[in-house]
Amino acid sequence: MSEKAVNIWTSIAGYLEFRVIRIRICIGKWLMSLKHKLAIKSMALSAPQRDRANRHYCHKADIMHELELMRLD
Repeated sequence: MSEKAVNIWTSIAGYLEFRVIRIRICIGKWLMSLKHKLAIKSMALSAPQRDRANRHYCHKADIMHELELMRLD
């Protein structure tokens, strides 16, 4: 192969390697964005369950407090 052909193939290989790296970076950013969005959605979906559990716990604590006050009377 001539030196010119080698230079052309080297340029093509370098360009393709650059493109592959750029594609990997873009895919990585997209996956991180997707992971972040899914985490936010997961937190939003679990919020009602946490609220319900907190209300139940607070209600139970209120009942225990009332019983304690009744016992002291």
